[in-house]
Amino acid sequence: MTKIEWAETPATDAYVENVKITFDAELTITEDATTKAAPDTAAAELIADPSKYASLPEGRRTETFEIDLTQSGPYTRGKVELTPVRADELSPADIGRYFQNGDEATGANYQVKLLNYRVVREGKAPGVTLWLRHGEVDGRPAYENHWHVPMDRVFNFVVLTPLS
Repeated sequence: MTKIEWAETPATDAYVENVKITFDAELTITEDATTKAAPDTAAAELIADPSKYASLPEGRRTETFEIDLTQSGPYTRGKVELTPVRADELSPADIGRYFQNGDEATGANYQVKLLNYRVVREGKAPGVTLWLRHGEVDGRPAYENHWHVPMDRVFNFVVLTPLS
């Protein structure tokens, strides 16, 4: 039996033992498939008790401001809600949210979607392992990868709302 650590269904690729694999055909997990989230990950906690993570943790500081939008169709102004969160303070409710990132090759700022994470407290490299989806930026295709970051790494989660 192959253990797939992370895949959204239908999927064309997934992570198996920390290595990204690509399927020859699109994979769809059906009701009669045996599936479960990778142990000790946020997705496993979320599946075990979804009501526990229906909302984000209280006490997070959020900065709100307006910006000019470019490349946003008819919208020229937007409202940004920016919430800094340390890696060791992530919550399963953060799965599916977006944080800021920069592409060094193009200089573009873009958002990365948090797909899953695991806190690693023991061993040679304590920290947080994150499974991520990066969107297309300036002609660079979208891709998925994972990072292992120190506990004190800060991610700026972003919610952008078009205004006009």
